[in-house]
Amino acid sequence: MIVGKTLSGKSTTWRLLQNTLTELAKEKDSTYEKALEFPLNPKAISLGELYGEFDLNTNEWTDGVLSSVMRRTCSGNLDCFLLMLISDV
Repeated sequence: MIVGKTLSGKSTTWRLLQNTLTELAKEKDSTYEKALEFPLNPKAISLGELYGEFDLNTNEWTDGVLSSVMRRTCSGNLDCFLLMLISDV
């Protein structure tokens, strides 16, 4: 998780890491893999939409954005997974 004040370089830091991993993945016989991103603004959605929620009336779970991303990355369809959460203080 990257946390810091506004304009402290959080986005620059993760983009640099992403670009570095992607460039290293292009090398022959590389053990690195391309880094993917799933940007979202957690302030724009409710907590249930972000994390998912359980409906007590129907006893069903509804995935949120983060749980959907985690389910996709853990399903084996993606080669590599690096989760970075970035937030202003």
